Amino acid sequence: MRDEVSVHYDPMIAKLVVWATDRPSALLKLRYSLHQYNIVGLRTNVDFLLRLSGHPEFEAGNVHTDFIPQHHKTLLPTHSIIAKEAMCQAALGLILQEKEMTSAFKLHTQDIVIAVTYNHDGSYDMQEGSIEIGIPVPKYLSSVSSKGTQGGTIAPMTGTIEKVFVKAGDRVKAGDSLMVMIAMKMEHTIKAPKDGRIKKVFFREGAQANRHAPLVEFEEESD
Repeated sequence: MRDEVSVHYDPMIAKLVVWATDRPSALLKLRYSLHQYNIVGLRTNVDFLLRLSGHPEFEAGNVHTDFIPQHHKTLLPTHSIIAKEAMCQAALGLILQEKEMTSAFKLHTQDIVIAVTYNHDGSYDMQEGSIEIGIPVPKYLSSVSSKGTQGGTIAPMTGTIEKVFVKAGDRVKAGDSLMVMIAMKMEHTIKAPKDGRIKKVFFREGAQANRHAPLVEFEEESD
C-alpha cells in the first residue's frame, strides 16, 4: 500500500501530489519537490508547507482540524530567519539589475555609457542633460513579446491587458503596436512581428492573460 501526501496552495498557481511506499518516504519526496519551486512576483506559502511537512507531529500522522492553531508559533513564526547567503544573493541581484538598467542606454542607433557615482548619503552624481533615450528590452522579454508563434503573438508573462489597439480584419505592419499589457508593475507593448491582417484578438481590455498565451492571430498568407 502506498502512502500519499497532497498539498496545494492558490489553485491558479500549482498543486503538488506525491506518492511513496510509506509516509516518511512520501514526505521526503514532498519536501524535495517543494524546494524545486521557483515562483517570483507572487507571494506563496511554500515556506509554510515546508515547515508543515517537517513538523514531527505531521510526520507522525497526528493531523487534525486544530493542527495549525495548536502549532501556530512553529508553523507561522512572526519573524522568518533568512540565511546570510540568501541576503547576499538578493543584494547582488539588485546591484546587477540596477547596473544593467542604468549603465547602458540607446541614443538613436548608438550605445552610450553613463557614469553614475553613488554618494554615501544615498544620492547620485551624473552628467545632467535633456535627451531622448530608450531602455533596451530585456532579452527574456524581447524574445517573445514581439515575435509571433504559429502566426501570431504570445504574452511574455502573466498580466492584465490594459489597451487593445486592433480588431479582427485590421491590417498592420511589422512593429505596429497591437496591445499593452501590465505585468510585474510595468507596461509591455505587444507589437506586430510581421505585416499582415488580424484574424482574431483573443483578449479584451481588462482581461487577464497567462504567460505564453496567444494574444493575436494573423490570417494565413496566400501563396
